[in-house]
Amino acid sequence: MRQSWKYALLSLFPALLLASCGKEGYDFGNEGEVCFSLSAEYVTSAVKSYSEGDFSIDDFTLEIFNEEGVKIKKWKYGEIKNETIRLNAGYKKAVAFYGDSLATGFDVIYFAGESEFMVAGQNTTPVSITCRQSNVEIAVEWGEYIKSTCSDYNVRIYRKGKSGELVFGSKTTASGYIPAGELSMDITLVNAAGESRVYSPEPLKAAANDFIKLKIDTKEPSKEEVGLDITVETTTNDIVEEITIPAVLVAKEAPSFTFMGEASSSAAVSLVEGAEGSNLNLSITAPGKIAECILVSSFTSPVAEGWPLEIDMINGDEASLALMKSQGLDWNLSDERYANIDFTDFVKNLRRVSGENSNLATVKVTDSKGKSVAFELTINIEEARISLNEIPEYDMWATKAYVTVNTADGDASNLSVEMSADNGLNWTTPKMNEVSSDASSKRFEITGLVPETAYKFRAAYFSTRSAEAAGTTEAAAQVPNSGFEEWSEWEYLVYEIFGMGKEYHTNYGPYKSTDEKVWDCNNSQTAIKATTPSNLTYKSFPMVTYVAGNGSSRAAQIMTIAISNTAISTTCPSPRSVVAGRLFTGDYNAGQNSSSFTSRPSAISFDYKYVPHESDKFKVSVTVWSNGTAIGTGSLEGEASPDWGAASVEIVYSDTAKTATDISVELCSSNASGEPPYKGGEIINITYGGNKTAGVHGGSILTVDNLEMVY
Repeated sequence: MRQSWKYALLSLFPALLLASCGKEGYDFGNEGEVCFSLSAEYVTSAVKSYSEGDFSIDDFTLEIFNEEGVKIKKWKYGEIKNETIRLNAGYKKAVAFYGDSLATGFDVIYFAGESEFMVAGQNTTPVSITCRQSNVEIAVEWGEYIKSTCSDYNVRIYRKGKSGELVFGSKTTASGYIPAGELSMDITLVNAAGESRVYSPEPLKAAANDFIKLKIDTKEPSKEEVGLDITVETTTNDIVEEITIPAVLVAKEAPSFTFMGEASSSAAVSLVEGAEGSNLNLSITAPGKIAECILVSSFTSPVAEGWPLEIDMINGDEASLALMKSQGLDWNLSDERYANIDFTDFVKNLRRVSGENSNLATVKVTDSKGKSVAFELTINIEEARISLNEIPEYDMWATKAYVTVNTADGDASNLSVEMSADNGLNWTTPKMNEVSSDASSKRFEITGLVPETAYKFRAAYFSTRSAEAAGTTEAAAQVPNSGFEEWSEWEYLVYEIFGMGKEYHTNYGPYKSTDEKVWDCNNSQTAIKATTPSNLTYKSFPMVTYVAGNGSSRAAQIMTIAISNTAISTTCPSPRSVVAGRLFTGDYNAGQNSSSFTSRPSAISFDYKYVPHESDKFKVSVTVWSNGTAIGTGSLEGEASPDWGAASVEIVYSDTAKTATDISVELCSSNASGEPPYKGGEIINITYGGNKTAGVHGGSILTVDNLEMVY
């Protein structure tokens, strides 16, 4: 079916109509089990024809929306064809499409279809969707009078305020596509003398699936008014309407500007420093052809080193044009009559300087006939709203801190932190690592801090600073006696029998006095009273003692030992006790395995020697506690090292939102879960208690010195 309009023009030059259309948005819904069937209706026009062979239905996109309009699924149809899709029960809408709904061009056909459906629980719902052409197809036919009297002619079809246009020239035979909506037209005719005239008739409303054929010619050249036939073919309508248009064909109109979709010679925008603009596009129309376009800038801050005060957009030097592009200033000369300058990405590079935040950009355009116009764009750079969260105690560690900074209207990627260690007299940018971020905030780890020091922090955003937040780093504490220099020694009764006297041995504790006890050991398990008098060393002997240290007077010696009341020098028969030596923070008699400690180290380090029995390994473990909850742990199982070596155990924190109250550190001569290995059929000779010697039924021996908390 067909639909036509007639336009009347007051000249011997006809006019050209251009159509443009915009696809309306959808608001859809959510959930079920569904099988989809997708098909397309192919339309044949007088200019183009399509068939199923031109498109693969498998390449159509299928999207599912819930009742609130939220997209919940998306596939290419070929991915789910002949399959059943599981969705939650309820109302849904399926939308299928091929191509770009917003595209404009000569080969950008767009298909779309939709279907609403209900998904019922424990049922399969078939859904069928038929896609139809959903943009507007336009063709132009020039009349014989125009062809014979005009040296050149074209029609520009576009949607005001939207990107994309169709330009049909004297040699254009193909039809083009544009989204549905209100289409504006600029018709340009050039006579034999090279004089051009431009006319812009009233916009034309075009619907999806319309085929619009513009027939442009002077019907009666002897009359002041002429006719312009516009034929619209659709699948549903056949309407003919005649419209008379005055032929006010303006010859060589002066250049004009459209900024953000509005015709204007000046504009002012206000933007937050560092944030991107939104559609800051300046369109230039020059019927007399653009001969020169000069950008004159007066900025409070140079956007880049070497930025010139004037840039010739058409004939400028390559260095200035390249610099302009690198700073996001986009220039496009689509043909001699139309151009665009896009400031959208450029404005984020402008800065506030000393409170003078008004920036002026002047665009001067001159056409080929010498007509000049200017457009002035004032860009006001406003201060961003930024803040820094209060810093809880648990975010202040010994040598680092965690801070979160925010912006309500700026670009979060530009946020940073400044720090003061002298109550705000001097501010520096600390070493920091980004922990997390989103569109409006960043969380940083600030490193290189000094323990037990008061700091102030503030958010920084170019020239803007936030209110301050304070915090004090915790101590980089050490566990007392971690060099194992201090020991207690006392005699204990090993054997007593009437007439034979008493036998005493020496026991050891890794502390100066019980009042200062931080470390303890499990010597009580093997330093016991014997029942037979001979070979007392094999019947009762402490596992944890001290020996010469690594560059120090003393180190802790932790030994696996076996004792038995029937042991002799060559055997240690059952029943026996085989015990791995343990040196740990806490109190053995009280069953306490931790000591008070209010810092959070990142690791522990120590020097060690280890002589294992067979394939035995020593074990070191550390736990940082917060009121009974483990917030950081680490462990190590080490192998033989006959000479002094160095080791460290990293502490991994599973909860960083708590401060420390206690610490557990344990060093064990064996990692065996059951009875540790030992030399049961022979004795080993050891040095202990400084320079004492003994032969014992022993196993692995771990020597530890210079244990340190690392921050």
